[in-house]
Amino acid sequence: MTWDLDTTLMELAVQRPVFQNEMDFQFSFAWQIKMKFPNWNIRFEKNLTDSEDEKRRIDLWIEGENTYAIELKYPTQELFHEVNNEIFKLRNQSAVDYSRYAFLKDIQRMEEVVGNNTDVKGYAILITNDMSIELPPTKDDVADFQFRIHEGKVINNEELDWIRKEGGQSFGDMENPIKLRGTYKFNWKDYSELKNKNNLPVTNGKFRYLFVEIS
Repeated sequence: MTWDLDTTLMELAVQRPVFQNEMDFQFSFAWQIKMKFPNWNIRFEKNLTDSEDEKRRIDLWIEGENTYAIELKYPTQELFHEVNNEIFKLRNQSAVDYSRYAFLKDIQRMEEVVGNNTDVKGYAILITNDMSIELPPTKDDVADFQFRIHEGKVINNEELDWIRKEGGQSFGDMENPIKLRGTYKFNWKDYSELKNKNNLPVTNGKFRYLFVEIS
């Protein structure tokens, strides 16, 4: 049986249309894979021994028909809703520019892994109920212009950096540019939509996902 990531996410969405946090997403995604492929070996937070950064870890390391390295992100908007007798209370993470940067940083990290391990396939996955993350810029001088990940956006062997203005903000741990060697076209897809007892959409209850296979 061949693993299809889209199919796995769609099967997961039936059982888990929403997650409490990023760790919940990681574990649920891994469990969905394990149920379908019980003989596969799955590791969380595996150290990258071939990295110069001794703290560099991979969210999921999967050894099955192939070896897969996967990074997952789950930025959220505020949501309070009950699903299957469980209350989900998501916080507003608000900083969508940092969320975009972090996802692209994951792609850069996966390029490093795939480049150092010829038998490894790399993926970066993001699920969110914050629809502003996928919005295209309306101006070309916004700070995160180069980090936008909207539908149809193409990145082709580029170095991405903040649009910096004199006396502008500091970006802290996300200060450094991101260099991507591959070519990527972003294609967003629906994940789930939460509804109330009257079958009406819940505020911030729609989730979309974006995944990138490392080239």
